[in-house]
Amino acid sequence: EAYKLNVDANITISAISVTGLFWGTRTALQLLSGGAGAVVTKLTIEDQPKLEYRGLLIDNARSFHSLEFHLKTIKQLASYKMNRYQIHFSDKESYTLPSDKFPDLPTKGRHFSKEDVRQLQEQAKEYHVEIVPEIDVPGHSRALTAGIPELNCTDVAGDAVKLCIGKASTYTILSELFSEITAMFPGEYWHLGADEVRYPDLEATKCTACKSKMEALNFTK
Repeated sequence: EAYKLNVDANITISAISVTGLFWGTRTALQLLSGGAGAVVTKLTIEDQPKLEYRGLLIDNARSFHSLEFHLKTIKQLASYKMNRYQIHFSDKESYTLPSDKFPDLPTKGRHFSKEDVRQLQEQAKEYHVEIVPEIDVPGHSRALTAGIPELNCTDVAGDAVKLCIGKASTYTILSELFSEITAMFPGEYWHLGADEVRYPDLEATKCTACKSKMEALNFTK
């Protein structure tokens, strides 16, 4: 991603990769931001990132953001030469991606269309930013259990905050869902969540399937 930018009679950018050249154009635009007639000093810049992964996380599930917001954010990330955009698409408040496999899953009035996803990916590719989708499991999953009731514990009322970890069908459904998501965002990374989830102590566990799985794996909570 390194590049060299030289300002003399002309602006010259050299790099060994297309991404490096692109980052050089971002610097050139910053030098020219003064507009017509602005003076650009003769100079040479040799620049390369210190960190390979440079990212921003936006929570789209708790506070739904428009497509236009995300398209603008991708441009802003590129201007700072940040190359990863993690979007938290699912939490207990809403599931914000389209789904052919599970048509009842997207939260009404709070989800993107396939065309929206296409535009997001197109913009990200143009600006050398990779979108990292985050689908939080097994906790923070009320939107998932509401849209896919099979993910609920069989011994507990529906709309649970976390998934049933004891049923084999849970893992089948998640595999199908993740395959759908990674097809929409075929990047190097995707995020599973897995934070802040607490299943009750074995003595207090009401779901027999979860209890059996926890005992088999020697989990206590």
